[in-house]
Amino acid sequence: CRNLLLLKSDFLNAHLVGKYKILELQNAVQDILQVYYQPGKAVKVPKYDPQNIEFSAQLTRTKFIKDFLPELTEMSDITLDGMFNSQSKTILAKLDAPKIIYNGTEINNVTLDINTLDSTLYYSALINKIKVSNIELVNTVFSGKVIQNNLDFGLWIKDKKEKEQYHLGANMRVDNGAFVFSLLQDGLMLNYDKWTINPNNVLKFGSTGIQASDFILSNKGQELSISSQDSVLNSPLNIAFKNFRIETLSKMLESETVDLGGGINGQATISRLESSPVFVSDLVIDKFYIGKDTVGNVNIKVNNQKENTYNANISISENGNNVVLSGDFISPPQGEASLDFTLDIAPLSMQTVQAFSLGYLKDSKGNLEGQLKITGSPSKPRINGDVKFKDAQFNIAMLNALFKAKDETIHLDERGITFPKFALEDKKGNIAKVTGSIETKTYTDFDFNLNVNTDNFEVLNSTQSDNDMFYGKMYLTSNLRIRGNLDKPIVDGTIKVLDDTDFTFVMPNEDPGMADRKGVVEFVDKSDTTRANVFAKLDSMTVTRLTGIDVDLNLQTDKDAKFKILLDAGSQDALNIQGEAELNAGIDASSKITLSGTFTVDKGSYSFSFGPVKKDFTFRKGSTITWNGDPLDAQLNITAAYTTKAPTLELVATQLGSENANLYKQRIPFNVLLKITDKLFQPQLNFDIDLDENNSVVSQDVISKVNNALTTLRENPSELNKQVFSLIVLGRFMSTNPFESLSGGGGTEAIVRNSISSFLSGQLNRLASELITGVELDFNLTSEEDYATGAGQTRTDLNIGVSKMLLNDRLKITVGSNFEVEGNTRPGETANNIAGDIQLDYQLSQDGRYFARVYRKNQYQVTLQGQYVETGIGFIINMDYNRFKEIWMSSKKLKEYYDTNSKGFRKRFDVERMETDSVYRDSVRTVIRDSLMTHSPEYRKRMEEREKERRKQQLDSTKRTPKSDSPKSTIDTIRTTAIKNEDEERNYHAN
Repeated sequence: CRNLLLLKSDFLNAHLVGKYKILELQNAVQDILQVYYQPGKAVKVPKYDPQNIEFSAQLTRTKFIKDFLPELTEMSDITLDGMFNSQSKTILAKLDAPKIIYNGTEINNVTLDINTLDSTLYYSALINKIKVSNIELVNTVFSGKVIQNNLDFGLWIKDKKEKEQYHLGANMRVDNGAFVFSLLQDGLMLNYDKWTINPNNVLKFGSTGIQASDFILSNKGQELSISSQDSVLNSPLNIAFKNFRIETLSKMLESETVDLGGGINGQATISRLESSPVFVSDLVIDKFYIGKDTVGNVNIKVNNQKENTYNANISISENGNNVVLSGDFISPPQGEASLDFTLDIAPLSMQTVQAFSLGYLKDSKGNLEGQLKITGSPSKPRINGDVKFKDAQFNIAMLNALFKAKDETIHLDERGITFPKFALEDKKGNIAKVTGSIETKTYTDFDFNLNVNTDNFEVLNSTQSDNDMFYGKMYLTSNLRIRGNLDKPIVDGTIKVLDDTDFTFVMPNEDPGMADRKGVVEFVDKSDTTRANVFAKLDSMTVTRLTGIDVDLNLQTDKDAKFKILLDAGSQDALNIQGEAELNAGIDASSKITLSGTFTVDKGSYSFSFGPVKKDFTFRKGSTITWNGDPLDAQLNITAAYTTKAPTLELVATQLGSENANLYKQRIPFNVLLKITDKLFQPQLNFDIDLDENNSVVSQDVISKVNNALTTLRENPSELNKQVFSLIVLGRFMSTNPFESLSGGGGTEAIVRNSISSFLSGQLNRLASELITGVELDFNLTSEEDYATGAGQTRTDLNIGVSKMLLNDRLKITVGSNFEVEGNTRPGETANNIAGDIQLDYQLSQDGRYFARVYRKNQYQVTLQGQYVETGIGFIINMDYNRFKEIWMSSKKLKEYYDTNSKGFRKRFDVERMETDSVYRDSVRTVIRDSLMTHSPEYRKRMEEREKERRKQQLDSTKRTPKSDSPKSTIDTIRTTAIKNEDEERNYHAN
């Protein structure tokens, strides 16, 4: 007879089947486990009948689980399967947990296995990834066996490339009620290095005391030892470090922000282990660093030789630091502990402060100085003294905004923290003033009484590499009052965004690469949380984590401030807006963020993409964006226009009788109107077409017929959208037969011909540059519809030119001719010979500014209906300038003008900005490169030779690379060449 127990619910499904008694099952399991491991005296288990069961369970994250464990934000189904047989002493169990995210901690692919065989219990745990904040532990395996009170276990941690990075192998057994722990001979690997272990190492601990002997670990000059001073239990325990690298353990954690290092030397001793332990340490961390910033040498001396008192002397030296914290922590048996410390800062480098910021600060300079007396208790510390900023500066990394505090003071006393007249400068010297105080008795609860005033202050100077959600430049003038306390801060005032602002906000996209593939039917996995994760950033903008915060701000924008909302990073569809705003922003007691008011558009554009076609629609002045509460639920009322010229014959064809159709072939301007309405992040797009009558040079009758046709068109949205598409993509109206062009010169065939002509010309030029050296070949293939004879015909011409440089590149000879590929010969036109056109250019000045030209060329004139030969001589002045005064500069003066080390250059360009703003730096380099290409023959020749070399390498690599090979080798070649060229160019500028 078999028993079956079933449990069915939304969140838990389980079954238990076999021969068993529920009340005796616990006794049977306890009895079997004692066979393998029993650290103390055996427990007498009541008698039980043989138990033989199979079991399984599945836990699902349902609404009940979500309500019961709200911190459990994600969980894949957890399954448990196994069996138990008391007669054969068999235990088998397996647990699988694919993914769990609890309170920010992510655990992926966990598998636990337990099984028994030949009086041995085996166990293993495999964890693919554990992630806490920015710290990751990957590819972790813990396994071992238990037999007759002996526990063998091993821990393996691999890196992301599946290479073993850490290993710990050990044995623990029970001896007279005490646990005896020993590392195995080959049982320790730390950060890829195998450590030598004393074979006699023992750590013994239990209720009777602690003892360590021969517990010595060493590797390449590093050593860690733990030993008792005597063989008696609870004798003083020494822990000694010799050149022990912190990286040995810190590298275990795969972290983007936490990177610790340094060498530990010294000793710590723990005595009186049987009663009240006494701790004494004298440790030095040499060249301690966090991330890329070196803190210095850290010395830690702590002892509690005086009863109930811990005396500490902790110092940071070297690397511009001289900081000492000294004093006592007094902890009586009864009552609250007390503090008596002095903190001397003389000084503390801002680079050290940056090191502890975990990447939030960069480019820090200057120092902090001061002395603080710390008394009171841990719950109510009293801090008295001043902290002074001396020529300090720091850059908030995600904003890339540099702030300076030249000689500012923060005062601390029993009331809290006071800012007498604290001023921050931006990189242009504009001031942000902070005055007032933060009152506190505990340094956990704060009362605010602060005023913050800024004038044209730069708060943002970032690029997309600094912050991929928002970036750009932002300048503010503000007057803010901060009151309330930490439970309910109150902020009110005015913020104005100034004219130099150029701010970009990037809308998160579910999957930009797949956005274009969505069809009519969309299948949705409702258990998929991707969408929720993608928009988590946006959700965080409408709810704040502070409880009870009260914010009431008036927001204004200057009409010249530029704002860009990048709607789709893949297609680069974006709103570019300038205008004036009168907004009110607030946060209520429920932590809900609100925004109300209107943004009136002064100018701007909407970049619209339709497949490969991209057009810019210009906003009509007076368009508005209105907020009525939810900042993500703004209402749009925007009209944007794209202007193009098009013939009207296809549009009015049905209205024409015997009229002259040629009157409607004239191209006249039309505005394609894009009307954006509804919500900001779910906009509705509608189109319209209107005629620009003021700029239409046609008769009133034509205008009347066109307007009538447009009125009719608006009554048929499908037809209207078709014509909008045609105007945007093809630049003309579409006839009833879309492959017929009534107005000629631009039908489907003509469009394809023009596109292919440009493509073939480019391909012929590229091929010629790779295959033919010594001369320059130029191909120009044109295909068009020709009405010169009064009748339409298709004409295709191929123009070939050959150029050769002589006399040290001072003389250029060009020979070329035009060949008819398709179409009839025009009246009076004769076939050209091979050298139909000849041109000689002589460079009179070395910098290429002055040229003399002699030429002969064949031309066809439609009005004469014949061909003629033009011969002439000319004098050419060739100039390229960014400022008008550069025209009158000599080549030597111009080269000095763009010397990056000259004073003149530093006056014209913001050199400090070039160091941090890659976009600005590239634009300056482009100006310099273009000028040198024009005015420096040596530089121009170097660039031309470099281009030839690049093309040759590209051709050679194409010939060598088999089709089946990965493109990586070609990419590496191009990348290497680019780096080499960049270095050469940089050296050229420097010289």
